[in-house]
Amino acid sequence: MYTEKGALLVNREYVAKTAAFTVNYDDRSKLFGLNNATGFAVTLPAGSAGLGGFYVEFVILVGGAHTLTAGGSDTITPDSGATAAATLVLVAGGVGDRYLVCSVGTSTWYCYRTPAVGPSRVDLANPGVRDVTGGAQTITAAELVGGYTYDGAAGAAVALTLPTAALIQTALLAKGITSADGLRLPPILVNVTDAFVVTVTLGVGGTVQGKATIDGGNGMVFVVFTSATTYDAYVYEAGQKSSSTSAIALAATLTAADSGSCFSVAKTSVYTITLPTPRQGLMFKFFALDTGANIVTITDGAAHLYGTVDVAGTPVIMTGTNILLASGSGIGDWVQFDGVDATHYLVSGACVGALDITVS
Repeated sequence: MYTEKGALLVNREYVAKTAAFTVNYDDRSKLFGLNNATGFAVTLPAGSAGLGGFYVEFVILVGGAHTLTAGGSDTITPDSGATAAATLVLVAGGVGDRYLVCSVGTSTWYCYRTPAVGPSRVDLANPGVRDVTGGAQTITAAELVGGYTYDGAAGAAVALTLPTAALIQTALLAKGITSADGLRLPPILVNVTDAFVVTVTLGVGGTVQGKATIDGGNGMVFVVFTSATTYDAYVYEAGQKSSSTSAIALAATLTAADSGSCFSVAKTSVYTITLPTPRQGLMFKFFALDTGANIVTITDGAAHLYGTVDVAGTPVIMTGTNILLASGSGIGDWVQFDGVDATHYLVSGACVGALDITVS
């Protein structure tokens, strides 16, 4: 057992794995570190239909091609939009990637790439399942702090209203936890069918980042505190790859609402892509669409960039203010920015040419 982020968070069990293993029913909320260069298989427990609210999380320590296999006749639906299948292959080479796998009480597991960087989260006992048939539903602070599953009837719309930051603070203090920047609550799991639309609205102190609806099917809502008195809510649905996906060909200024997106970058001219000030939970990924003879700069305007990029097979430290996609750089070269706190973006990526991605 270990305490995440000092005294702010409750104990959560972390288990490092180096070979194939099976997740057990008593492993709920555990964080598994997958550490094997060639990858290995992880088998989920059978019978997810009876496991509403059950979830585990995996962090890739060494980037082999790890696989998740559903037990029994269950299937796994990834957030890439791919069809549900009995086996899901996690992205090879994704060192540091985190995957949250959960059941919302059906025979399907859902696999989500978590939006927050780092281990800052609250993990408390899931208090149960609420059945909703449409109309307004107000989530109490106790439910939000504990983690909750919402089962919905087919063809009915529902509005889920989250409590104010002040009420969440009170519920956390009752558990001996102090709200602070980066603190992430357990996910709200939403299990709906047919054309059941879930709209998420927030109390005072809350801000929705990206889309605010789960448009039928299943999804999750994450709450991440941005200060002691404010929080962001991230809404994800099965089949949703990112909050938005876009092509960039001219100067662009991104906002927190664009977090989670993968952008193609056309180097048809010289321009700058401006990122928002970093904070935990933000993620932006870019890949070169062509080999145009122009330099594209990616920056938030300050020396907030830290990390490494695989440059022609060699890890290169990227510390500075600007990431430059070089003139003539290769198609498919990519770079990713993960917000850690208010002064750090974690930079990762890969390129074929020796000077395709540089820092200044």
